[in-house]
Amino acid sequence: MSHTAESKMQFLFKLRSKGVTDKRTLTAMEKTDRALFVRGVSERSEASTTEGLMARIRDL
Repeated sequence: MSHTAESKMQFLFKLRSKGVTDKRTLTAMEKTDRALFVRGVSERSEASTTEGLMARIRDL
């Protein structure tokens, strides 16, 4: 498994563990290239952007 695929899988698992269970939402998150929406996304900064996204989801 590539690092990118593993990273995406971890991200989706984290979403599920935080209570995001809607299949349409998870599918959209899986298919969407986050670099389109988050400036400076890199392997190094992915953890911080994931945390930022999780904070926004909790606020919904």
